[in-house]
Amino acid sequence: AAELLLARIAEPDRPASTVAVAPRLVVRGSTRGQTTKHPLTDPAPLEAEKEAR
Repeated sequence: AAELLLARIAEPDRPASTVAVAPRLVVRGSTRGQTTKHPLTDPAPLEAEKEAR
């Protein structure tokens, strides 16, 4: 999952749809079995996406 974030930062001109999906995939993968944060209600992915741009 971390590879997606790194690839997205390294390739800023990727399609917007890929950029929008990646944070949610990362949140689901990294928090599975640890916390129950919902990817749509957790502000962290949005914050990270703003900083990445």
